[in-house]
Amino acid sequence: MAWKQQLTWTFAKFDRVFLLFDALDEISVECCKDSEVMALLSDFRYAGARIFCTSRINTARVRDDLGNPVVAEILANREDIIHYITTRLDREYDYDDESKQKIFDCLVEKVEGK
Repeated sequence: MAWKQQLTWTFAKFDRVFLLFDALDEISVECCKDSEVMALLSDFRYAGARIFCTSRINTARVRDDLGNPVVAEILANREDIIHYITTRLDREYDYDDESKQKIFDCLVEKVEGK
């Protein structure tokens, strides 16, 4: 993997390097094996990078594979959810007002801040 070696050499040029890996719980078997991804994260961490990963909280497999990571739960507040849904419905969907309200009410009720 020449690209991995190039990245690790690049890390050495900086005082601090931060890498973000989003949605580790969504790694598919077709893409790659979990162990390959976790080995890559470990290699980057060993090379001095600070690793930030996101994953759904209910994925113990990911937490175990990361080796006792610091976990911070992030929840959306109700106002953010209302703003997001309203904006998306207004800009991207051509529903009548009654249908938009039904969709909005259902989504806000089901989300419960998560």
